[in-house]
Amino acid sequence: MSVIKVNQIGEETPLDRIYKAFIAHELDKLSASDSEIYTRITEIDRQMTARKPVKKQIRGKDYEYTVPYRYKELCEWIVERFKVSHRQAYIDIDMTKRFFANTETREDKEIGRGQRIAIGDELMWEAKATGDYKSAHAFFKEVNEISGYKRVDPETINPEHLVPSEFLIVNHPSELETPFPVIENFAEMVRELERDFKQKTVNKIMDDAVDIDYESDETAE
Repeated sequence: MSVIKVNQIGEETPLDRIYKAFIAHELDKLSASDSEIYTRITEIDRQMTARKPVKKQIRGKDYEYTVPYRYKELCEWIVERFKVSHRQAYIDIDMTKRFFANTETREDKEIGRGQRIAIGDELMWEAKATGDYKSAHAFFKEVNEISGYKRVDPETINPEHLVPSEFLIVNHPSELETPFPVIENFAEMVRELERDFKQKTVNKIMDDAVDIDYESDETAE
């Protein structure tokens, strides 16, 4: 979730006004300029969803399919369709992504995952149709990986079987039903633990040490 910084807070933008009108079901009350922007981003969203049609000849056969628009391609389409500047076209693309992602409550990552699954699925069927089974298998494997079908979903716990824990707050450990032993001399206990830890460390080093047979070395000389 992105955090709005202080320097990002400014005057109300057209997208803010459109979003408020959308939530309140008052799109008909938008100003002429805001209404034009809303019409534009709505059509851009439809164009992005429909994707760019492609006609291609592969191995002597004609194929028709769609592919996602690249940013530059979509920008050129907006400029041609609405007669706006390239700068405004990129702004419209950004507004379209932000507005429709918000109203559909989808995270950008999930949107990207869905787009890649759809693209991979289409490429898989295209490769299969052309007899390129090796590529079709590669796309099938990749789509499965992105989709997460190989992952084993953890077992979900039925909330009805959950038993909440009961916590008992006391002022002193001796008030517990099974009281903890009271430590009379805490400092001494810490020193004893440190001595024990150091001794175990030394013992571990000694156990891991490699014995050297000096007599064998002298004989070899």
